[in-house]
Amino acid sequence: MGKIGRGRPISFRKTVVIAALAGAILIPAMAVYCQTQEWSRDKSFGGSLFFGRMSGDDLHFIKSGADIGMNQMTFFGFEGGQNLNDFFRVNFSVFLGTTKFYRTHNPGLSLSSWPKGLELNAEFYFLRSRVTPLLSGGMGIIRFDNSISEYFLDMFEDRICFSFRWGAGFRFDFNGGFFVKVLYEAFQTKYPGTSGPLLFDGFCLHFGGGR
Repeated sequence: MGKIGRGRPISFRKTVVIAALAGAILIPAMAVYCQTQEWSRDKSFGGSLFFGRMSGDDLHFIKSGADIGMNQMTFFGFEGGQNLNDFFRVNFSVFLGTTKFYRTHNPGLSLSSWPKGLELNAEFYFLRSRVTPLLSGGMGIIRFDNSISEYFLDMFEDRICFSFRWGAGFRFDFNGGFFVKVLYEAFQTKYPGTSGPLLFDGFCLHFGGGR
């Protein structure tokens, strides 16, 4: 899971509490509304718009010894996928995020960044019903814009990095092909020249439809 950077005021704990309280109210209500009767997703195709917010992390550069902090990242994107049967789905997604990088010894020296990426992932549904728990996992690439390189004196380079994502949550299916997914996810990537991976975690909400 993502760790909280040094000296960084962050409201991640508050976000978890609010999300947990909202889930405690919304999930039972939606489950009653859907009545959890048997529901087939076999061979269905569809897409969704998603958005979320993840915790930040720190980067330590081995050669220079410099420490760079990364704030929480807000992101949004589109996902399209195909159900192979009632329990297994494959998806392709693209996303755009917004965050800030800063010098840990001088947080006032910061720069906005727009990470972007694409991903191939799979989902496993536990139940053949309108409401089901799910597990997800995938891999892809993420690119950090090159304005960071200019601002931090070439400490960063314009690189495309491999990324991994895994998570768990619920999917709710409604009449007309409309569905909602609520996921808690962890995201990992590795920037070249740093001592360890970048790790984030947070909630993601999908609104989608299909046939």
